[in-house]
Amino acid sequence: MQNIFICVTPFEILIAEKIIKFKKIPKKKYRVIFLIDKISKKNRYYFNKIKKISVKSSFFLLNKLRYPIYYFELNKLVKKTNPKIIHIAAIDSSLIQYVLNKNNFEKIYTFDDGIGNLTKTYNVGYKKHILKKIFDLMLGINFEEKKILKKADDHYTIYQNKKNNFSKKPVFIGHLFKKVKFKKFKKCSLVIGPVFKDLFHSYEKEKFLYILKKYKIFLKKFSKREKIYIINHPREIENKFRLKNLVNIDTKYLAEEYIIKILSKKFKEVTLYSFPVSTVTINLKYLSSIKNVFFYSFQNSIRSFEAIKVANKFNLNYKQINLDKI
Repeated sequence: MQNIFICVTPFEILIAEKIIKFKKIPKKKYRVIFLIDKISKKNRYYFNKIKKISVKSSFFLLNKLRYPIYYFELNKLVKKTNPKIIHIAAIDSSLIQYVLNKNNFEKIYTFDDGIGNLTKTYNVGYKKHILKKIFDLMLGINFEEKKILKKADDHYTIYQNKKNNFSKKPVFIGHLFKKVKFKKFKKCSLVIGPVFKDLFHSYEKEKFLYILKKYKIFLKKFSKREKIYIINHPREIENKFRLKNLVNIDTKYLAEEYIIKILSKKFKEVTLYSFPVSTVTINLKYLSSIKNVFFYSFQNSIRSFEAIKVANKFNLNYKQINLDKI
């Protein structure tokens, strides 16, 4: 077993699959470890998808009751595999940093984790909480983001000819999602919910509470006028809303695939609301039947403003809803 992939999201699983096919890695030469908080139908669906081409792939459940024991358990699993090459996307994960610290890999490859790879502030240069720093020191972790990127051999990307904060010369492996024609005659509105805690730094708590409050007001007002669909991020646990005319979509598919496989067969157009720019928006920019609307506020997080810059670099057509005026 020479290659190991460590993934933390279904989206990363899709990209890992793309890399495996792009590099034509033989089945017996790699293993995928999928780090998850729970075994949801979405996690299971994408795990089964990668399992078809990677028989020795495995879930690794991050049971909070076993924290931090699972750091040692994951490292034991990796060592048992005896890999020479590792592929990772979440370079800001202390768990992955721990594995890198405890193993002498001959090659380190990185790959995209979404729109964050195209911004200046995501993954690289994100300040850790002081308690997190202390914990990392206790575990002997000194393999942080900049050191990982310095040692990385190549970075694989799905965003062609775009500046990537992981590498000056990323290797383009192709787009993930295919073009489709939208059918029928009706239109629908779909909100892509974010992971709110990931949008804001710890010192941006007031902004976070303000944006969350305005977001709730928008959903209440909008759902009174028409039916609105919402797909919450798989890792968003706390901020989910139940309102009349607000349809929470619980699906095994990522938002991109749900739009392509399901909504394209029911509607002629989808108005996609994101906060303010979702990876979904960028990944489906080539679909003319999708109309983009961004939630905007002067209280947006630093990351949010960076994401809007990315959308502009893609020449993405979009409108804005000013949450400050709601």
